[in-house]
Amino acid sequence: MDVICETYLDNTKNIAVPESTWWKNLKWAFEHLREGEYSLSDLTLICKGDGKDVHVPCHAVILTAACKYFYGILLGERDNEEKKTMQIVIEDATEKQMLSILKYIYTREFDVDINDVVGVWILSNKFLLEDLQVECESMIVKNISKENVNDIMKIAEMVQSKRVIELCMDLVKQDTKK
Repeated sequence: MDVICETYLDNTKNIAVPESTWWKNLKWAFEHLREGEYSLSDLTLICKGDGKDVHVPCHAVILTAACKYFYGILLGERDNEEKKTMQIVIEDATEKQMLSILKYIYTREFDVDINDVVGVWILSNKFLLEDLQVECESMIVKNISKENVNDIMKIAEMVQSKRVIELCMDLVKQDTKK
């Protein structure tokens, strides 16, 4: 085999590897395979955060592969209603927040409105989505002010974000020195 490789292959030539279409395909799946004509959704998330039930279709295989929380619910050892019905109630999520989280899971695109970032941050902690937590924290850190620092610090303590807690404490110390 070595003789064949040495004889017929020139290892000095560079081979261009095309850019992966993986994320583009998942973006298409997020936008088209969850609803409508091409729907292959097999799981429904029921968001109750706005005070009404909103059904958000998605794919169990993608959520269980990307998220320990959904893996535990759907593939854990305990029998539960969620496995039987393929519906998971998310009491503390609005539809908009859940769609931002799903878009991140499917595409790794961080597309969160500033008004929803704290809610998405809390939910990403609940769902054990560490990368999304970091993305949310980056947006939150850029928007901490004297007016919201105490509220942000309480939430940071709840989600155990050392980085945001330290930043909040520094801002509070600076403000008390003035």
